[in-house]
Amino acid sequence: MNKLKLSVLFIFAALSIASVGSAALSSVSFDRSASAGQILMDTDKNVAVQVSNISKYTNLVKAESDGKVSISLNEAINNNSANGFNTDAIFEIGSPTSGVVRIKNNSDIPITVTLNNDLNSTNSMSIIPANNSSATIGVGSSSDFYFTINTNGQDALKTLNAVIHVEGNQ
Repeated sequence: MNKLKLSVLFIFAALSIASVGSAALSSVSFDRSASAGQILMDTDKNVAVQVSNISKYTNLVKAESDGKVSISLNEAINNNSANGFNTDAIFEIGSPTSGVVRIKNNSDIPITVTLNNDLNSTNSMSIIPANNSSATIGVGSSSDFYFTINTNGQDALKTLNAVIHVEGNQ
């Protein structure tokens, strides 16, 4: 009988300790701080997709105040709109063997680079891989590009605009 009383006492003590122990963990919270770090320019070597000028045209690639890159093909004509691009002609800024813009993929997925012309500039500009590069850029790789401008069928004094589109591929 003493063994039964002692066993019941141990079981009761064990249950009491367990209930106190679990009650101690009924209210736990963790606080952590978060930091997003610095916002990088599209031309920075540490940004996910870096755009850089590899041409003799000094201001071909410009970093805007918001960190985004713009490409001014007018730099190829010394930024003189009076020179302009002739009507009904095809121009190359760079060449198949000499790109003017390098796009480096620092992200962790492959990317594809395309150019979308404005509705008013249909088929007037193209971005083309140079130096056996590819429009699809693998992780940690880069491609060189050159541009073509086709003014055939475009009105004189018209401004041609397009957007370079970079999309990740899973």
